[in-house]
Amino acid sequence: MNKISRPTKKLVLNTLICSALAAQVACAEDQSTTSANPPPKSPQASGTEQFTWQKFDLDFPGGSPRDLVSAVEKASGKPVNALIPKDDETVGIPAMKFKAITIPDLFHALTMASQRREQVGGTVQNSFYTFDTQGQGENAIFYFKSQKASPPQKFCRFYQLAEVLQNYSIEDLTTAVQTGWKMLGVKSTPQLKFHPETKLLIAVGQPEELRVIDDVLVGLRSAPAPVSAQVSPGQKKDATPGKQ
Repeated sequence: MNKISRPTKKLVLNTLICSALAAQVACAEDQSTTSANPPPKSPQASGTEQFTWQKFDLDFPGGSPRDLVSAVEKASGKPVNALIPKDDETVGIPAMKFKAITIPDLFHALTMASQRREQVGGTVQNSFYTFDTQGQGENAIFYFKSQKASPPQKFCRFYQLAEVLQNYSIEDLTTAVQTGWKMLGVKSTPQLKFHPETKLLIAVGQPEELRVIDDVLVGLRSAPAPVSAQVSPGQKKDATPGKQ
């Protein structure tokens, strides 16, 4: 068996050591390149993290949505892209005063402050107004939107009063009805109109308010007929029983 000479062994060993060192250097360079150049983020995420809204002081005396936009532009010194529907141009925004506020924080506060729960007829409705946006940065477009409580539905009812008017006047009836509405705290009372030819009372309003008329009529029809205490001229009262 041939023996490998000492110089040859030394040459092979040096070759193996050099190869191992070269592999380690290449691996280190790959890791350095990866950490120094991370994968790029999406444009939307990058823009959200990098942009910082400008802070400004605002002293708004109150007014329309367009008045508020003008006040923000004056306070921040920069234009605001805003869309305001024609139907919402007359919405009244109350006075407000802020220190070091941003546009998104201002409009969020406006949303929270404008929320209302209103009793309309027999239902509870929510209402609010705000500036909303889907964009980011100074070029974002804000649009004004509002949700208003729907006006209550009104009904027209007809009441036949021929029987009731034999004992009471139309003023007696309407006074009793209006007194009931006043005690219930009805602010916008139904409309009443009496038609003498047909003895009909015409009423226009919300169902729960019109029920007061039904209750008054039930009370009047169940009451005993009033007795007149008046004596016709020339007629004397006679307290003697059975005397003609």
